[in-house]
Amino acid sequence: MLKHFEKELIKQSNTHPDQALKEFYSASLSFLKVNKEFKNLHKDLLKKRAEMPPKHYVNLYYRAFQYVQLFKKNNKEIYNYTRKEWAIELNSLMQESDALSVFTHLIETESTQTTIYQRYIGPKAVLRAVYSNSPIIVADIGCGLNLGLPGIELNYPFLDIRDETPGEFVTQEATSELNITDGISLDINNPKLKRKWALACGFYPKELANLPETARLCDYLWKKTKTSFVKGSILDLSKIWTRRKLPKCDAVIASTVLYQISDKDRESALAEIWEILTPGGILIINDFLAVNHKILWNVEWFGNKGKTSSYTTVVLQKEDKAFSSPYEFIKWDNGRCKVAYSGKDFKKVLELQ
Repeated sequence: MLKHFEKELIKQSNTHPDQALKEFYSASLSFLKVNKEFKNLHKDLLKKRAEMPPKHYVNLYYRAFQYVQLFKKNNKEIYNYTRKEWAIELNSLMQESDALSVFTHLIETESTQTTIYQRYIGPKAVLRAVYSNSPIIVADIGCGLNLGLPGIELNYPFLDIRDETPGEFVTQEATSELNITDGISLDINNPKLKRKWALACGFYPKELANLPETARLCDYLWKKTKTSFVKGSILDLSKIWTRRKLPKCDAVIASTVLYQISDKDRESALAEIWEILTPGGILIINDFLAVNHKILWNVEWFGNKGKTSSYTTVVLQKEDKAFSSPYEFIKWDNGRCKVAYSGKDFKKVLELQ
């Protein structure tokens, strides 16, 4: 398992879009070779998280390290760190028992969370395209910091994008209001209790200047929203909906969550989502994936040399016994969603109205 970890460190040190993170992964690779305790620590952690693919473990590893830097050491200067500076911090981590304990516990117990509100621009465009201003019930499954659905409900603005879709459709729809009569956000963690962890997961080093604004956005949206939060697993949706007597949904959003779980659990999650949708309701998946008659999940996150990445907004419709084939609606430049391109099934989604 350690070899797979090392291989992934090499890959991300070459392909990650953030230069400081490239430097971090490169420094980590070198530190593994010279620090036996660090190497043994990861051997142990990799065994404990054996179910986690290497690239997910590498991502979690950095998020845990960033948490320590931000919230235990109050170090906000890592946005331009070089390999040498990261090496100093790695060595410091191994010398400081309190920080190391927090770091280890996070890797043993947590998964990464999505906190990027901008990613919900695709789902909002889908909801407007399909339902216009009709009254709808929407759930956000795996909501992370719970910014997405409250922001959509309150018509909170997204960052400007370069919109390559016909008539700048995404921009037009993402700035229009929706009539959400009931909003339900669900996550295995309560965002108010896991706020710092979610914030540590939400930014590359070069983006850390945005952290205070995101924290303020949490305060604003959580205070204003009528969307209710439910703590629970995406694998137990039908039980949760029955127990709490929640209404069936016209649409379910799953943004940057399904890529994190195993193939078996993903199939179970899709079956659970199908159960809580109304007939003809839609599932909007925002994630790292590819579409070829079905959704393909074993894709690269970074390193695509074309104009688009694997980050895609996809729509599936509930049919009698299963979901329809996936409709590829929007292709994005990357997971930060700043440039939108029409997916190959763009027009088919518009026909779902």
